[in-house]
Parts: sequence; C-alpha cells; structure tokens
Amino acid sequence: MEMVISGESCPGKLIEIHGKAGLFLEGTVHPELEGVEIVIREKGAPTPLITVFTDDKGSYSVGPLHSDLEYTITAQKEGFVLSAVEGTVGDFKAFALAGVTFEIKSEEDHPLAGVLLLS
Repeated sequence: MEMVISGESCPGKLIEIHGKAGLFLEGTVHPELEGVEIVIREKGAPTPLITVFTDDKGSYSVGPLHSDLEYTITAQKEGFVLSAVEGTVGDFKAFALAGVTFEIKSEEDHPLAGVLLLS
C-alpha cells in the first residue's frame, strides 16, 4: 500500500492493515463425475456457506476462505451415493445406484398410464 501526503501537517497514525493467507479447499470425485453438488459449511453451521459443482474431470476448488475457521464438505448427486475418501480432505468416491424401470402395457400392447405397482 502506498500513501502520498502533502501539506504542512502530519496526519498522525495511518491505518494499520493485517493480512493473512486465504484457505483454498479443493477435491475430486472418483470416478470422474461432472455436476456433483459440493456444499461447504463452517463447522457446526446449519446453512451452507458456498455451493459449487464439479467440472467434467470431477474436480472442484473453493476459496479463498478464512484460514482460521474449520469447514465441513459434503457431496451429493441424484442417483449416486457419495462417500468421503479416508485420509484425504475433500475427495469423494461415487457409487451409482441401481434402478428398475417398468412399462406396463395393455393386452393390446399399449402403454398404461397411472398404474400403481405394489410388492
């Protein structure tokens, strides 16, 4: 920071500025999965601080954040179970959920709408 003072009088004490390095949180979803919602919260806070999505390589990066705070990172995507990778911060493993789709047809081979299946 540079300050120029002109005139006859001294301005006294100038503003004191303290800076510290910001924190960047980054991680990857394995296997590479685009569009995973990554939610960053301050530890213990109920509301999200930042929400981002993974890129086409399954990666994300957030920051700078306050380096003197602790954060929790969660991941979610419809149709997948995501679990944190042990020993790393911010990396997740994705497992696709299995699904079954039924198409119910009449005896004339026409799709029937509004059919309820019970097991």
